[in-house]
Amino acid sequence: MSQLADLDSESRATKPRRKVPVTVLGGALGAGKTTVVNSILRQAGGRRIAVIVNDFGAIDIDANLVVERTTRTLSLENGCICCSLQDDLTSAVLEILSATSLPDALLIEASGVANPRAVALVLNRLHDYHPIQLDSIAVIADSERITQPVNTNEQQFMLDQLRTANSVLITKRDLVDTTEYDRVKALVSEVAPGVRIIDAENGHVPIDLLLDTGLADRVMSRSPDAADHGLTVDTWSFASDRPFDVRELKSAIWHLPRGIVRAKGIICLGDDPTRPMVFQLVGRRATLTPLKTQAALPRTPATDPTTRVVVIGVEGSVHPAELEELFVAALMKS
Repeated sequence: MSQLADLDSESRATKPRRKVPVTVLGGALGAGKTTVVNSILRQAGGRRIAVIVNDFGAIDIDANLVVERTTRTLSLENGCICCSLQDDLTSAVLEILSATSLPDALLIEASGVANPRAVALVLNRLHDYHPIQLDSIAVIADSERITQPVNTNEQQFMLDQLRTANSVLITKRDLVDTTEYDRVKALVSEVAPGVRIIDAENGHVPIDLLLDTGLADRVMSRSPDAADHGLTVDTWSFASDRPFDVRELKSAIWHLPRGIVRAKGIICLGDDPTRPMVFQLVGRRATLTPLKTQAALPRTPATDPTTRVVVIGVEGSVHPAELEELFVAALMKS
């Protein structure tokens, strides 16, 4: 009996391991989550931040800051770490928590087709056995899109996301006028009364407004069925051994159906067909950056350019024949 009492006393005297505050970042495809993640990493300073993302290939990190790279993780010079989700949230979280030194904060970028509350529920289940504490749920509202959804499914999905948030970050203000921006703020306030609204101009959010805020308790009791409302999307892929004509590619992008929200791929252009480029499309904003490594390309001769693009759109907006016609028309003529 005395031995049991001694063990109990020793257990009470042991200082509990601190809890890592976790922020879940949600938002529809193309809303600007990756831009916000980049903003937070740039502001880390002396704070050690762990980030879980669906694809850290989309996080534009200065190569000079990377001190260690594996298939699943990037360790940065400032002490931050990026971990690829790879369809397994629990294992990604546990991998970070198994480190000798815990991070100061954890930021999880939820999938663009999932309600962030579903991620929060996973974290709550882990909370009792692991050193984490759900801290806040932030949702990005795309001011160009949220008041003009493609269909009722997308509308329901975006509104459900807002209802789970304690902070809403409004992005793409430069793409709408003042009247439309006021409409976006009014919609957010109506759907999620009392939510904190942050103007995330160019994706910038002050780090202290997003991490370690202690706001999560206010949202987990709200909208218990919100996690059931995910967004169904359709995908389509395109491949060719011919390069794109730059002007025709711009025309194809302009004529894409409005429901197309995201596209990504590796392409070659007619002015330099041996130089592969990373193609990124969010809404109607497209970027091209040189491919840093040839490893992602098939092993083909330099004179045989290969183009591969994956397109993602709201359910019902992806019409293969129409997209095929657009992209084929954008290729260099033989």
